[in-house]
Order: sequence, then structure tokens, then C-alpha cells
Amino acid sequence: MAAKGGGVAVKPGPVTLGQRFVIRSKLLKEDREILVRLPAYYDRAKQHYPVLIVLDGGNHFLHASGVVDFLSAGGRIPEMIVVAVPTMQRRARDLTAPFVNDEKAREDYKDIPVGGGAAFANFLADEVMPWVDSHYRTAPYRVLMGHSLGGLFNFIALFDRPDAFQAHIAVSPSLWWDKQAYVTLAEQKLGTLKQPHFLFMSWGDKEKTISESSQKLVDWMTAHPPAGLTWKARYYPGDDHGTTPHRTLYDGLSALYEGWLPDTNLHDAEDPDYVAEKDFPALLAAHRAARSRRFGYDVPIQPVEADTLVKWLIKRKRLDEALATARRHAALFPEYSDFQEGLGKVLTEMGRHAEALPHYEAAINDPGEYNDVWSDAVRLRKLRDQAKAPSAPASN
Repeated sequence: MAAKGGGVAVKPGPVTLGQRFVIRSKLLKEDREILVRLPAYYDRAKQHYPVLIVLDGGNHFLHASGVVDFLSAGGRIPEMIVVAVPTMQRRARDLTAPFVNDEKAREDYKDIPVGGGAAFANFLADEVMPWVDSHYRTAPYRVLMGHSLGGLFNFIALFDRPDAFQAHIAVSPSLWWDKQAYVTLAEQKLGTLKQPHFLFMSWGDKEKTISESSQKLVDWMTAHPPAGLTWKARYYPGDDHGTTPHRTLYDGLSALYEGWLPDTNLHDAEDPDYVAEKDFPALLAAHRAARSRRFGYDVPIQPVEADTLVKWLIKRKRLDEALATARRHAALFPEYSDFQEGLGKVLTEMGRHAEALPHYEAAINDPGEYNDVWSDAVRLRKLRDQAKAPSAPASN
């Protein structure tokens, strides 16, 4: 039966988180499940997106997608493609290294397949990521999140396939494995990385073996800062092995993308004092160049930056530049109605009121989550009046 809300019949329907695929792995000689979450307006956009690979995907796909959506909506991180790889039925095999030092553990696990981490790293690097790249608009930046044995796998991948991922979020990593063999290996190899990498580690309460091995590695990295590695570690009091993943992913992505947007309140760009004292285009160009160098690829302008640039140019009465910029960004970000409104504002400032009106109407017809349809309707009436009365002042 259809539910009713506000006097209108509402037909129940699903809310879709993502899509499920099954790919055949030649390396592992088996079928593997892949879960994919795209940015909300992916189909309408033209951008390329960094990729977050989530291990134990059946457990972490939902909350990882929520963290990415929440942080990217606030401009803290870029929008990302989330690719979750379920591993629960094969996780001991896929996420570990062979026992070399721990003879007792080797005996204990004799009936359980372990030690396939190197093969699984090749599967992710040589099969999963090429499949993702061929199906979606990806940027050449990949983040790997793993929890527990998956956190151990971060280090296996970092040392066996350092080309595969540029950033690692190791949640409560099982660095106790094989008598802390990967702590020792990290001390030997972290200083030899040829390309920059980012590492975020965490642990919580009631994780004695994990905290001891993780703290040992943190102490070593503190005393011997590895060249080319940016790293942070965090202990979460009150959290335990089951609850560290969500906080760690939130904090890890926030740390990785710290300073993603310029260090200024972009909303201030409409303030007369701000536009008088700041050269925002130069600030933005410098920040974009630094950001691209930091992440190793040409990072395009972000939507909030582009919107602010148009507003700044309008305030400075550089209207020809504002019009060209607004048109360029409206084409680049067709999913954002703000750029239609920006085009309307520029054309209004130029006295081209009839040309402005269709852009205003397009913006109102696609208002976005936080806009109120009633206030938008009032605003549109004002804009229409403005378009019909060329002598009226421009709306801010």
C-alpha cells in the first residue's frame, strides 16, 4: 500500500547505495564480488574521481560510502568512487603473509589457507583497478582501507605493490602477525619507497597485541622519519576492535586531504572588504598548483572554488572574465545549479536581462538538497521582475 505524506500518495521504493558486480579473476582463478558507489551526480558530471578501495567490503561498504559522501559534501575531501571488495569467506588467505617466524601459528593454521596477500595485492592492482578504470572516470589516485587483517594487508600491498595505492588507511592493523614480521619489514623498507605515500594508523581499547605492535612501529617512525612517507597515528579511547573503522576512515581521509581547499573562508569572497584586499584568482591558481603537485596529478578546480571565483569577478566588475568563467564552469559542472545562477547574475550585471532569465529558471528548477522551494519561488519572482526591468539593481 502506498504511504501518504502531506496529502500526497507516495509509492514505496528502494534507496540504492551502489551496484554489485562479479568479475572473473584469472590470477586467483575464481569469481570475485565488487561493490561500487559513485558520486551522487556522476552521470551528469564530467569530472574524474580518486578511488577508495575498501577491504572486507561486505562489512564496510555502507559506512565507508557515508563517510565519503559526508566529507565531500562539506568540501573536506574530493568526491570519490568507492569500490568495496568483500573478503570475509577468504580473508585469512587473502589478507595475510605466510608464516616465517611463528612455528606455533603455522601449526595452528595448518588447516586454514593463509599467506595469499601478495597474490591478492596483484589481483587488486592488475585486475580490479584496471576494471574500475575501464568502466568509470577515475583519477590516478587510489586509497586503500583495511581493518584488522585488512590493516596488515595495507603493509603487504605497500611493500609488494607500492605502485598500486598512493594512500593507506590501516585500521587496527594485525601487525602482531608472524611475531610482528611486518613491523620489522617496515623498519627495513619504509625508507626505501621511491614514490610519496600516505599512511594513517589507528587502534582502540582492548586491542593489546594490536596496540603493542602498532605502537612499536609508530615509535620507530617517530625516531626515524621515512623519506617520502607522510603518516599519522591515532589511539581511540573508548573504541574497541569493532568500532575503530568508522572513526578511522573519517579521520584518515580528513588527514589525507587536509588543506584540500584554500585556507580561507570561501563564503567571504562576496564580502566587499575581502574582495578589495585579496587577489582570489592568484590565490586559487597557486593553491591548485600546490594541490596537484602534492597528489601527483592535475587536480581540476573544485566546484566551490569555481563558484567563488565567479562571484569574486562579479564583485570586481570584471564581467567579461566572469561570463567566460561562468560558462566554462557551467559546462564542466552541469550537476551544480549554482553555476546557472552565476551565469544569470553575470548577465544581469551586464544588462542582458532577457538572457539571464533562462539561467535563473534552470537554477530554481534544480535547487539542490538544502534549498527551500518556497523561498526559491520568491527569489525567482524577484529575478524575473529584475529581468523585465533593466533599470533594477542586480540581486546578490
